[in-house]
Amino acid sequence: EKRKATKWGRQDRQRAVSYMAWAGPKADPESLVCCAYRHGEIQVWDPDTTHRSHTLSGCFADVVGLHAVHGEHVVAASADGTVALHDWEDGAKMIEFSTGGPLARMRASPAGANLLAVGGKEHDLQIWDVNSQSTIFRARNAKPVFLGMRQPIWIRDLQFNGDSGNVIVTGTSYHQVRVYDTRAKRRPIQSFDVNEHPVTALSVTSDGGSVIVADTIGTLSRVDLGTGRIIGGFKACAGSVRSVECHPTAPVFAAAGLDRYVRIFDLGSRQVMHRAYLKQRLTCMLLSSEVSLTDAGADSESESEDDEDGGEEGTERRQRGSRTEEVDTSAGVINGAGIKPREDPNVVARREWEQRRAERARAKAEAEAAAEEEEEGTGEQAGESEMESSDDSEAQAAMEDGSEDDSGEEDE
Repeated sequence: EKRKATKWGRQDRQRAVSYMAWAGPKADPESLVCCAYRHGEIQVWDPDTTHRSHTLSGCFADVVGLHAVHGEHVVAASADGTVALHDWEDGAKMIEFSTGGPLARMRASPAGANLLAVGGKEHDLQIWDVNSQSTIFRARNAKPVFLGMRQPIWIRDLQFNGDSGNVIVTGTSYHQVRVYDTRAKRRPIQSFDVNEHPVTALSVTSDGGSVIVADTIGTLSRVDLGTGRIIGGFKACAGSVRSVECHPTAPVFAAAGLDRYVRIFDLGSRQVMHRAYLKQRLTCMLLSSEVSLTDAGADSESESEDDEDGGEEGTERRQRGSRTEEVDTSAGVINGAGIKPREDPNVVARREWEQRRAERARAKAEAEAAAEEEEEGTGEQAGESEMESSDDSEAQAAMEDGSEDDSGEEDE
């Protein structure tokens, strides 16, 4: 099987990609990718040909959410709480309104592109109707703790659970996961703590019964939305995870973050099925519904090749015996398996540290054994010297007795 890595655009910190969204028509929504850049520009790309379709200028510089409707409009939300509706062709702002507070995340409802869920620091969950520019749901904070103190609010990520648009799962900077049902009440119907670090990303699994939660130190946990218990952990990430995406049908999910790796995990075995090293700190990701997942037990790795500016396709081929592999990570898509992975640097460092510790322990044990032997040898030498001195004293005493006897006989 072949895997291919494709890169387009040019690397520039000021042009970092903030968010991405599928922007193709309803018949093929994954044929186009809409990317929001830090410098205030939105570009639409064709991931197959790596050609830029068109550019929307005059957009927000700090986009926290993006949603595109092909041929109609693009919705973008900024960190200051402003939401704008841009025309598909020229990027002109058709609608612009404020949500009333800073935002950290915006997502469109599966029930309708005009419904947006937003949340941020001290800005609890809200659902807005873009057409009427008004809220249709405004969440209330969870009940105070047993000391009567108010619980702080800081939503970092959120996602709709199901196609109805009524159930929403949020993750906070206070390592909390909360579940809201707009049909039941304004307060969360479930609220529980997950690990000990701020949540950076989350994604609901395809069955809707659990959620994958990522935090700032690279911990990935699968949490049961009914009980709030952690039912599985996933080890591999070495830095903050910035994006998590569950496959809509297959029991797998993908994670990307600051360690420059994209990894695909199997929900059942909790093992890494595939991974790709992309040489840059990753900020966001899209997972295609058409991803081919074969050889679920394989762990593969690849490194993307440096590409020229202008969007030309870059391909790296690796030869492993008689097998040639390619890597495709365009728009978060990874296909194929079979490459023997290079060991993770953290695993290698851990093994070397354990080896050094074992060597130090062995050297210490040898030194203690040598010290004991030396003490035993010193004790034996002391005993022998004592015996020799006692023998000498006895011999001298015997000689003195003999001399006294001789002198007595002479006197007689």
